[in-house]
Amino acid sequence: VALFDYLTNVDRRLTNPKIIELSEYERTERSAITDHLTGLFNRGHFDDCLKKEINRCRRYGQTASLIVLDLDDFKSGNDRLGHPTGDSVLRDVGRLLVQRVRDIDVAARYGGEEFAIILPETRRMSAFVVAERIRSEVERFFKRKSSEGHDIRMTVSGGIAAYPEDADTPDAVVARADEALYRAKRNGKNLVSIFYR
Repeated sequence: VALFDYLTNVDRRLTNPKIIELSEYERTERSAITDHLTGLFNRGHFDDCLKKEINRCRRYGQTASLIVLDLDDFKSGNDRLGHPTGDSVLRDVGRLLVQRVRDIDVAARYGGEEFAIILPETRRMSAFVVAERIRSEVERFFKRKSSEGHDIRMTVSGGIAAYPEDADTPDAVVARADEALYRAKRNGKNLVSIFYR
C-alpha cells in the first residue's frame, strides 16, 4: 500500500492505476504471445525468441537449430473436409509438438499450417532426430485416426538450419530452414531435410 501511495501521490508515475489479480494478469500476458487455436506460441513471440537465442549463442559461442514444419497438402484436405476439421488437425499437431519438445525449446505456429521449433544448444543432426521423431509421430497419429473412421490422412515435411553453421542472423536462419523445407517438399513430402549449400 505504501508503494502504491508513493507511486500515485509522491512520484506520480501512475496516473490511472488499476489493481489486477496476478493470475488474471498472467492469463492476459500469456494470451498475447499464444496462438489461440493450437496453444503454441504465436509468430511474434517466436520472432522475439529467435532473436534472443541468436544473440545468446553469439555471446556465448553456442549453437542452436531451427526446425520449420509444414503440413503436406493441408489446403486440399481443408477444402475437402471443411475448416472445423482443418482446425482440429492444427490443434492435434500443436499438442503433438508440445509433447515432443523440451522445456527450453520454443514451439510456435509460424503461420497457416506451418510450425517452427527453436532448439537451443542443439546441433543440426540432433535437430534432425527431433524433427524425424515429430514427422513419424504425425504420420502415425493421423493413420491411427484414419483407421478409427476419421477421413484424415496427414503428413508433415520439415526443414532444418543451424546457427552459426548455416547463417548468422535470425532471418537468414529462417530462410535456410525454409530452403531445406522446400527441398523436402520437392523430393516427395513427408520428409525432413537439412540445409546444405
